Amino acid sequence: MTSNFPIEEIPSSDNVFRRVYRGYIKNGRVKVNAFTDPPPKFEGERVGLSVLWEKHATIATCKSTGKEPENNGVAALSVGKIREIDALQVVHDPKVESQAHSQIYGRKDEEVRVQLSRAATVVVNPD
Repeated sequence: MTSNFPIEEIPSSDNVFRRVYRGYIKNGRVKVNAFTDPPPKFEGERVGLSVLWEKHATIATCKSTGKEPENNGVAALSVGKIREIDALQVVHDPKVESQAHSQIYGRKDEEVRVQLSRAATVVVNPD
């Protein structure tokens, strides 16, 4: 479904939030597996890592998404740091239910996922 929210350019100085299931947080760090793209729903679909842009979302909003919010933590990532990693793109991709919804597009091999893990800061641990 198409969103009525305008697509905006996300400044490199901003942050995005990623919901992280408790099994992907260890010793206050986000494991590399938390940065794996979902499989495409259909052939040719452009898939990316779903994140929420801080301009339109709160940490609490990010934590509350998903089937088991109590098992979610939240990581913050600097958009500028993401864009420095192997040509990753951070793109505003609003949905009907979320003006903050954005995507991290680009190749996410092991090396890139390690860099994303290092760039992530856990801002909320699971309950």
